[in-house]
Amino acid sequence: MLGRLTDSKPESLRKSLFLASGVSGGALGIAVHASLLAADNPACAENVRPVENCARKFGTGDFLAPNVAALLTADLLNAALPRSISVPGRDVALGEGVGESLAANDWNEYFE
Repeated sequence: MLGRLTDSKPESLRKSLFLASGVSGGALGIAVHASLLAADNPACAENVRPVENCARKFGTGDFLAPNVAALLTADLLNAALPRSISVPGRDVALGEGVGESLAANDWNEYFE
């Protein structure tokens, strides 16, 4: 939604949007939008709606399957094992999923 608004009235939204707040996926979407606004000409910009299309391209990454797999394996193991032994959980799986989507879209330079 932010991408479409930005593409329809770029300068208007940049001047009037002071604060954006989100939780979970919304926070990730806001971070993607902010990075696209900071980039003069993102590598993913192809046509008339560059911000919206770049955000959609980022959203094609698989963020759910790694988290479900970690929930069914790592979280259960962490609950059963002593505290001194820890298996990477859903937070690591989500971070790796986001990292893979950034790398696939050539966006690492925008998220440093």
